[in-house]
Order: sequence, then structure tokens, then C-alpha cells
Amino acid sequence: MKIILKFKRLLLLIIFIKYASAIEVAITVDDLPSHGDLPNDISRTKIAITMLAAFKKHDISGVYGFINGYNVTDQDTKNVLKLWVDSGQLLGNHTYSHMNITANAQDQYITNITQNEPILRQFMVDKNYKYFRYPYLREGNTKDKRDAIRKFLFDNNYKIAEVTLDFWDYEWNNPYAKCIYKKDKKSINFIKKSYLDSGIAAIPAAQALSQLLFRRDIKYILLLHIGALDAQMLDQLLTQYKKLGVKFISLPDALSDKAYNINSGTIRDTGYTFLNEIRVSRKLHNPDIVKIFYDSIPENKLAAICK
Repeated sequence: MKIILKFKRLLLLIIFIKYASAIEVAITVDDLPSHGDLPNDISRTKIAITMLAAFKKHDISGVYGFINGYNVTDQDTKNVLKLWVDSGQLLGNHTYSHMNITANAQDQYITNITQNEPILRQFMVDKNYKYFRYPYLREGNTKDKRDAIRKFLFDNNYKIAEVTLDFWDYEWNNPYAKCIYKKDKKSINFIKKSYLDSGIAAIPAAQALSQLLFRRDIKYILLLHIGALDAQMLDQLLTQYKKLGVKFISLPDALSDKAYNINSGTIRDTGYTFLNEIRVSRKLHNPDIVKIFYDSIPENKLAAICK
């Protein structure tokens, strides 16, 4: 098994060198003000401060954090949103209760979107919060749902913040909190290393899909979450991205890429990145590098660690 994993990593590196080139990436962060379990003695405010310090260190502003208003329950969570905006970052809509469109009617879902707006207006004041991120990246499991929600969004001047660079970062946050509680240094080191490895490997995988579909690098949109490990690893992740030639851009700049004008029309129960939605709509197979990347994400080990 270890030999196979090492071979996969080596193959991934070889393909990465083939595809590597300077690319433009907009960073987005989901589930503000709270995501995942909290490690010992860490507050939501502390997570936000750590993440915002990394953005400041790398001179990155205008990062959209997509909020679920129902999680704004106390001073700690209110502080997160205030700190976020005061530091030069922005807020967008992620539905009020992180609603799953697959399990709910379209009218309920639209109401949930509008429920989120008062708190967005409160913290954003005169700034533009009209960017929407689908929870679970699920855009509709029926044509009627997909079409009705898109019509509502566009009629109300929302732009859809699609995701084109993703490594399932949320998978690491709860295991990290468990291992901090257990003071398991070996497991914590594995969690940090595998997080960074997967974050880096996501780039050539996204590039391969973009080349398959458009014969070029689109302007990518990275999905992260406001989790404890995300905050802890953000500086290292951004540092590695810069070394690989990544230029950080704003979400509006990324969405100016004409690729994002495409409506794949894909109907699914589960979520998919924008590039994969288009690939499925065109009945294309994943490039080998993408398959290797998905296989390399240690989901099972993360789920079992520090229990």
C-alpha cells in the first residue's frame, strides 16, 4: 500500500511539472462565522484572527467569506464578521442555515437566501454582498429547482461564486480538533502535512480539467473554510502557492472570465465543482491526474484518526 501511495505521489508530481504554470486564483472562504469543531481553548474569534493575519501577511484583501446567518449566535461569532469586514475582506451569501437544496423545496431555499440578507446588510453596509455560494456545491437535483434558483439569483443581482479549485479542506478540521484534544503530535503532523500536500496537488488537477474543457487556464476560484486547521495552515498554503507562481486576484476579477457564463444544466443530488459539472455535461472522462488526485486524499484515515 505504501509503495502504491508513493508511486501515486511521484506520478502526481511528474504530471504537475508538466501542467505547472503561473495561474490566477481568487480565494473564497465558506461557513462564516463558524465551521467545524473547536480545539481546546480556541475561539471562533481566534480562528478568524489567525486567518486574517495570514491574508494581511500576503497582502490579500477583498476575500469573500460566505456566511450562514443562523450561526451568528453570540459575541464571539459577531466578532468574526466584524473583524472580517474591518480587515478589508468581504461577506457573501451562503444561505441562512446552510440549506441543502436536494432535501428542500425551491421556495424554502429562496426564502433561506433572503433570510441571510439583513445580517449581510448590517455588516457590509454599502459594500456589495451580492455573491452567492451554494451550500455543498449543490445547484439542484431537478431542472425546476436549478432554473428557479438561478432565476431568483440573477433577478436579484446575485452572481454565483462557483468553485474551480478544491481539495475538500473541510475534511481535516474535525480530525485536527480531536488530535489536539488527545495531544497526539504524530497524528497532528500527519494532518498538517497531508492538508498541505492535497492543497498543492489540487492545482494541477484543476489545470488538467481546465485544459480539457477550454484549452487554457481559466481564472480559478479556491474554496476554503473558516476552520481551525484552515486558519493554522493558511500562511503555509499561501506561501507554497506563491512559490508555484500563483497570483491572487479578487472574486469579481475571477468571475470576469467568460468560462463562468456557462450554465452546464447539470442535475445532481450531490455537489460538484464547476469544472466537473461542465465535464459531466459534455460526457467527458476525468484526466488521469484528476483521478490520482482524488485517490490521494486520505478521507478514510482522517475519519479514523484520533478516535
